[in-house]
Amino acid sequence: MPIDLSLVDLVEGIRCGNLRAESLMEEVYARIDQYNSQLNVFLSLLPSETALARARKIDQKISSGQTVGKLAGIPVSIKDNICINDPELSNSCGSQILREYHSPYNATAVEKLLQEDAIIIGTTNMDEFAMGSSTENSSYHATLNPWDSERVPGGSSGGGAVSVASGMAL
Repeated sequence: MPIDLSLVDLVEGIRCGNLRAESLMEEVYARIDQYNSQLNVFLSLLPSETALARARKIDQKISSGQTVGKLAGIPVSIKDNICINDPELSNSCGSQILREYHSPYNATAVEKLLQEDAIIIGTTNMDEFAMGSSTENSSYHATLNPWDSERVPGGSSGGGAVSVASGMAL
């Protein structure tokens, strides 16, 4: 299964055409479908059709010999307080007050990821306004540790940590 490879191996596999970004995205969304409702990782998530279409564009660029970025086709999650200008993703900072907020610009970190052809698939749960250390203080729901639900995943970035630990993002 591609998701079990290291990030370096995934990047190289996609860039040289041995792996397809679309296949990786399908696997990531299968994990999201299986685990997100139990672990409470994502606060906003691209529809799978959108994510798969973006992955197909990367595969097409590669197959046509176009240059791609260093993270081409890699599914990435971002913390919910990092601004992303995508109409399908919101930035609530883990707060109900901002649940419908859509950023008019991208944060520098987001710009750099997009410049390298990473595919940002969603924003992850966090302690409300990053005020906590366990991801139990989100106004949406607590994020659970995928390895031991009796322990917290850490915070305030627990959603991001769990997205990677559970293979829902890289």
